[in-house]
Amino acid sequence: LEAQAAGTPVLASPYGALMDTVKGGILSNDFSQSVEDLMDEPSWELASLRGREWAREHDWDTVGDRWEKLLREELLK
Repeated sequence: LEAQAAGTPVLASPYGALMDTVKGGILSNDFSQSVEDLMDEPSWELASLRGREWAREHDWDTVGDRWEKLLREELLK
């Protein structure tokens, strides 16, 4: 998430929690092809933009606010 917040596209394998956390980059088992894809400047820029947007939506304050809202709603049931 920190790399994405900095605008650095992430290359990761599509396993485990990475599928839920990597939105600004490439999930693939083909590392060589992923690097080649990101050598294309428009692809890099798009992945960078998506990663920054994703990270902005998942910073501690935003996630904390969501959890607090959820817990308050559950307590009021």
